[in-house]
Amino acid sequence: MRRAALLAAIAIAIASSGCHKSAAATTPTITISPTDIDLEAGTSTQFGETITGETTSAVTWLVNGVAGGSSTTGIGTISSSGLYTAPDLPPAVGAVTITVEVTADTATFDTATVVITPIPVVTIAPTTATIAPSMPAVTTPFMVSLFGVPMNVSSAVTWEVDSVVGGNATIGTIDQMGNYTPPTVPPPGGTVFIEVYLDAAPTQSAGATVTLEYAAASLQGSYAFSLAGQASGGGLFARAGQLTANGINTLSGSEDLHTAGSAATISAISGTYTVGSDGRGTATLTDTNGTSNYDLVVVSANQVKFIEADNFATAHGEADLQTTSSFTQASFSGGYAFDFFGVTGTTPTSEIGQFTATGAGAGLQTGLEDVNAGGTLTPAASFSGSFGTINSSTGRGTATINGFSGPTTFSFYMISTGEVRFIETDASADLVGDAMQQSGGAPNAGFLSSLTVFTISGRSATGKFASAGIFLADGTSGVTGGVLDQNNDGTPASLQFAGSYGVTANGRGTATFTSIGLPTKTFVMYFVSPGDALIQETDSSIVGEGVVLAQRGGTFSTPNVTGSFALNWTGAAPPTTAQQDATGQLTVGKTAAVVSGTWDRNVALVLKPGVTLTGSYSLAINGRGTVTLTDANSVTYDLAAYVANSNTVFLVDIDPALVFNGQLTRQF
Repeated sequence: MRRAALLAAIAIAIASSGCHKSAAATTPTITISPTDIDLEAGTSTQFGETITGETTSAVTWLVNGVAGGSSTTGIGTISSSGLYTAPDLPPAVGAVTITVEVTADTATFDTATVVITPIPVVTIAPTTATIAPSMPAVTTPFMVSLFGVPMNVSSAVTWEVDSVVGGNATIGTIDQMGNYTPPTVPPPGGTVFIEVYLDAAPTQSAGATVTLEYAAASLQGSYAFSLAGQASGGGLFARAGQLTANGINTLSGSEDLHTAGSAATISAISGTYTVGSDGRGTATLTDTNGTSNYDLVVVSANQVKFIEADNFATAHGEADLQTTSSFTQASFSGGYAFDFFGVTGTTPTSEIGQFTATGAGAGLQTGLEDVNAGGTLTPAASFSGSFGTINSSTGRGTATINGFSGPTTFSFYMISTGEVRFIETDASADLVGDAMQQSGGAPNAGFLSSLTVFTISGRSATGKFASAGIFLADGTSGVTGGVLDQNNDGTPASLQFAGSYGVTANGRGTATFTSIGLPTKTFVMYFVSPGDALIQETDSSIVGEGVVLAQRGGTFSTPNVTGSFALNWTGAAPPTTAQQDATGQLTVGKTAAVVSGTWDRNVALVLKPGVTLTGSYSLAINGRGTVTLTDANSVTYDLAAYVANSNTVFLVDIDPALVFNGQLTRQF
């Protein structure tokens, strides 16, 4: 009815205006197309004309009798080729008349009516929100309102999260009613954009920016954990086990606890936990030996870093989400490289090597290991072994390794087919570490063929030792362009080096770094994959182990390393060897080259939770740089930093008063 009334009114107006007369049937004609249309305000449409009986093709286009229309009177404009652009707001009568006439014969014309419809308006509420996950999941409603949608146009809408219709588990999901369910941990960037648009006019949309946080629901499922620490009497200990987090606040599981000089004990554990908005949190665990407390930081739904927060012990460790389908003997299969570290009696000990697990055959075959016990080296020692059934609920199994020093026993916990967590259980040594499934074929010199970053920590003859560095491997045997930072019991040094490396047919690698005026440094490596290996320093004065990672992801200078990172580090303050541990959260580069965050520390059994940090960082194009942190007590920490990739930065404290090594691991 409204359209008919508009057309009638326009027809009367045209008839009464007397501006033009229709041509007689025997005279030349001009026909316009289209004739009658609806057009959304602010948009354009193309008109055309057909002329018969005229010797000229020149035409003039008019809007409501005005040649070319008008951009100031609200009727719209039309080009010399017939492209009509409607005004942003419909005119008072709701329509305009488009006329095309023969320029040399204005009595020859035709008209079309354009009914201008308002632009539909889409709004969303709220336009900003801060949301944390919960267990059970709770949705946050977003409301859409539509204005100016014509009666004959569908009001159906579509919801997207970061341009993904309906979202997904990483960025959160949203249903067609606008109910948003956040992910368990923040996605890259820490925010998402929720958008709703009109299906009939997808350019008409509205959006909301959502900041996502951590909460207790960020930890759900079964985790394998391990930690190594020092008790108040100076004795070292290790723990490894399985924990189930219920996503609310409760932990349950079991563990192997091993103190130096004693066989491991097995105990059920239970407890509670919290997770704050920045991923930092706390946990309390109780076993047959009593209750212990922890500070933690969530890296992702799959990983947690933590330290012990007691005045009778300190420790540092990691928990990783388990793939429960790997809780079978058959899943423990293939070649693995391993790295175990701890003490034999009171002697610092590093063991790295490789073996082949036979799955359902329950064997450990073709084992090869290098042992550094207090500087006494046992290179390339062969071993074999076996492992038992794997608990289908916890992923725990047991293994026996028959090595050069006789049989040793271990418990292990399946994280996945690709990673297994070990703890020694006999009284001969107190070792803990991981075995990583190997890939990429038989290791060879080509496994190192690019910029390569490494970190090593351990003990020297005088105290704590930490180092990290970067070098260029040529893919055959050469090492060039190397630089490393080390801190040996409070004596920091920055070294440039060159060297060589080799890989034998059995996959064992060695490397030698030479720096002018300084002792040669030697290493042994076992590869996990091309570019990545476990490494042990084989100098008689240092017992140290760590990882080697090919630098991936391009160049890493100051502007392109940004985000939210979990911090973990461990070390001591010379001349003592009393262990210090820390976890925390750092925001890197939100403001250019600026670092800020909060950390929780156990400083040789003195607890310092929730201390704020500020600082700055600078990176060279090869990914080596410096970080300066100052805490709320005005204590400054100077660090060397080596970027392995956009998710991983190795740190070494280069202060004379502190020997620390650690890592920044990207949260988002």
